[in-house]
Amino acid sequence: MFENLIVGLNFVTDPTNFAIIIIGVVLGILVGILPGLGSTAAVAIMIPVTFTMTPTQAIAMLGALYAASTTGGSITAILFRVPGESSSAVAVLDGYPMGKKGKGGRALGLAAISSAIGGIFSAIVLMTLAPQLAKVALSFDQAEYFAITIFALSAVISLGSKSQLKSAISLFIGLFVVTIGVSDVTGIDRFVFDSNYLRYGVSLTAVAVGLFGFSEFLRCAATPTSAPPPSSQQESGHRIRADLTTIKDFWRMKVTVARSLLIGTFLGILPGTGSTISSIISYNEAVRSSKTPEKFGTGVDEGIVAPEVANNAATGGSLVPTLTLGIPGSGTTAVILAAMISHGLTPGPLLFTSNSELVWGVLAAFLMANVLMLVVGLTAIWMVVKVLSIPGSVLNVFVFLLCVMGAFGINNNLIDVWIMLIFGLLGVVLEKYDYPLMPLVVGIILGPMIENALETGLIIYGSFWPFVTRPIGGTVLVLALIALAFPTLKHLYGRTFQRTN
Repeated sequence: MFENLIVGLNFVTDPTNFAIIIIGVVLGILVGILPGLGSTAAVAIMIPVTFTMTPTQAIAMLGALYAASTTGGSITAILFRVPGESSSAVAVLDGYPMGKKGKGGRALGLAAISSAIGGIFSAIVLMTLAPQLAKVALSFDQAEYFAITIFALSAVISLGSKSQLKSAISLFIGLFVVTIGVSDVTGIDRFVFDSNYLRYGVSLTAVAVGLFGFSEFLRCAATPTSAPPPSSQQESGHRIRADLTTIKDFWRMKVTVARSLLIGTFLGILPGTGSTISSIISYNEAVRSSKTPEKFGTGVDEGIVAPEVANNAATGGSLVPTLTLGIPGSGTTAVILAAMISHGLTPGPLLFTSNSELVWGVLAAFLMANVLMLVVGLTAIWMVVKVLSIPGSVLNVFVFLLCVMGAFGINNNLIDVWIMLIFGLLGVVLEKYDYPLMPLVVGIILGPMIENALETGLIIYGSFWPFVTRPIGGTVLVLALIALAFPTLKHLYGRTFQRTN
């Protein structure tokens, strides 16, 4: 173990390799800021560039890009309500309201430090427990994936909304949108209306950008006196420095941080889950365990820390099955897997013995990338926050262009722009009548996973009964029912207690 660490240290301290890691981190943050591009597409675009590098350098840079992109996505989510990555959508819930209170610098600081904590922890886990944790993931079947998804959906219904019914309606709208397109299991066309575009389904990024970004543009356009973001435009560099969170603040949230680290790392290991689901569940658990859950959504620290710690912890977790088993833990790691194969590598258990120098070089580079991500991320705050001094009308136009470019850049298709516009209008209507937006997005994210797990499981098992009787899957389903019923039971108990007194 010690010898392996020395190998990794020698790799990252080489000036050329260190520069490559920095380039990966900077590119990752830029990728995260730009909605519509995403880490998966960015890694795919960079693969031809890596052919001039050694295999270790190539995978190290792509891993650094992957780690940093999750952090970059929170910047536009907090400042403009436009999540750069789907995993950053949860950061909108408390990050943007905190910015509206004049604490944009603090929100960005919390996000940057939380991302670094999650990334560094996952890197350490990746270096120490990768083979053992991968074996746990192998024990999961369709029933377990179905149960985890149901648990996430039940969590989302009570994600801080005052009305579970409205959350459920919003969620089912998202699940309906998922049914558009060709079924991955049966191959049947659903609601495609002979449209080639609809056969591939509706773009999640276009929907998210529309719901959060374009809807905010419409609101700001309707009230020209407000700027997007209405984050205190008097927030100076000195003020931002003073607002950056301290170790004392994170010590106060140590339980939230620890819980989010465990959630993110474990779910990241499971193929197909990834950082988005991790951030959703982590945020929900932060709400559920809080003494003041009603404050979530108004700009509380835990509402930023919980999802940002979890989604970055999931990045390292997703590399566990990728390196040890050759099974991608996420869409981005699937592309990294393809890059490894293109460089003549064979991911799997034998990689740790046949090419240990490469493995430990990549692991050390991933750890270094997360450390550098904190430095670059905090530096980026100084640059990005300058945007706050720009007049609101100019910023409003910038948000509009950002939304259009983000939607169009997904597939270079104008239909995605129309989808973004439609869901932007829908977002305004839903928020006007107090329907939360997050459940809708979550429904689109989790819908394909739950559908595939259910349909594939029914084909394999022949009935629904194993979904309930398998120990892990059944237990998680029970927990999902408890999570769904808990707010109602708590409300009924409160009313009964008041009557007795």
